[in-house]
Amino acid sequence: MKRAVAAKSLGETGDNIAVPHLIIALSDSVEIVRVNAAEALGKLDNKSAVPGLIKLLSDSNNLWLVRCISAESLGKLGDTGAVTVLIKALSDELWPVRSASAEALGKLKDDSAIPHLTKALTDPDESVRANAAQALNMIREKRGVSRQISASVEVEHERKLLHTTIEGVKASGIGETVSSGAISGKRKELDSQVKMGIHKQEETFSVCPYCGKELKLPKTPRFCPYCQEKLLIER
Repeated sequence: MKRAVAAKSLGETGDNIAVPHLIIALSDSVEIVRVNAAEALGKLDNKSAVPGLIKLLSDSNNLWLVRCISAESLGKLGDTGAVTVLIKALSDELWPVRSASAEALGKLKDDSAIPHLTKALTDPDESVRANAAQALNMIREKRGVSRQISASVEVEHERKLLHTTIEGVKASGIGETVSSGAISGKRKELDSQVKMGIHKQEETFSVCPYCGKELKLPKTPRFCPYCQEKLLIER
């Protein structure tokens, strides 16, 4: 269809003169035209497209692909005015919409999304959980986690946190979640690394050593998505 091809081509031009025409195309009666228009607007750095994309994402009568591409483009445009609608979409009945919305929220890096993304970590779909975890990591990084801290200082910080966690485990008696013996073993390992001034660049966890929550993710995230403590150490 000519309109669909035209919408796609306009996005490739990189020229903002195409934006008004693409915004009109968001209301086209043909779904593939709306898809291509939404995708094209995500490539053009013009936030005047945000209201139209929000409308597309919010309309559950739209094809799921239309809504997914709208969510992706909202993330690319970086307008925090889209945070509310993206948070709402985390509860959509269609997992592709939830997944795309979680990814977009990570790009927007707005703190108000943290509790909603944390809840999404229990989503039945793996891609939603993974995108929610990554989004939380991106928000954490935006909040000023220093990348200049030396390895030995980083490990010492972990050791102190682990000591606090052990005391919390003893007081609450949540041994079934994570054993104090396992945490103590981790603390001894960190103590040794502090003395040697080294730390593994990457370490995998199935359970967060700080809060004891199980990490039901395909790989260990850089930060625990529940307590936000660092799990992967970068030199």
